[in-house]
Amino acid sequence: MIKKLKPIHARAVIETRRPKGLFYVYENDVYVGIDNSAGHAWVEEFASLRQCKEWLRNPWVTVSSMEPEGNRMSRITQPEELLVAAMRQGIRMDIREADIVLGYQEGHDYCLMANDEGWTVRHDEQDGTDYSEDMPYSIKDAVMFCQEMNGELLRENESQSVPDIGYLGRLRKDEQIFDASIAKIVVKSNQYMEAA
Repeated sequence: MIKKLKPIHARAVIETRRPKGLFYVYENDVYVGIDNSAGHAWVEEFASLRQCKEWLRNPWVTVSSMEPEGNRMSRITQPEELLVAAMRQGIRMDIREADIVLGYQEGHDYCLMANDEGWTVRHDEQDGTDYSEDMPYSIKDAVMFCQEMNGELLRENESQSVPDIGYLGRLRKDEQIFDASIAKIVVKSNQYMEAA
């Protein structure tokens, strides 16, 4: 069910990502849809309530039909492309962090995709060209996933009777990079949400 919110409540949903659900608000002569069904608080502006509700019911089909041709999702293959998407989400990363995030995604059979506005999704490579199951996936989500996978790899390697010291060292270095990235991202994403 799609619920109408007052502007103050809409800002609270965007900032806290709670409660989960589909919402809209009418403010400054535009309808703003808030898709917080998965706790990501995706936001999009519309000229009409009908367009807003269509997007909330199915953001990927409806939005792509409303977007200009050049605004389709495309695979992020280079660290520089990830940096651009991150900047559009209000997150600063360096090239090394972006390269590591892409490597962890690829190593676990995923890829990140983005449009020209910086919206990102994670695509399961096992799905081939079927993008119907792709869901919004922020850069913050991507880094948190990589941090989690790094932790699993560390635990797995440390539990071996003869750990690979070189590999363990690289994983620990990645762990430090992810910890620093998450600290920066939390600050930046909070600032981004306040501005939204």
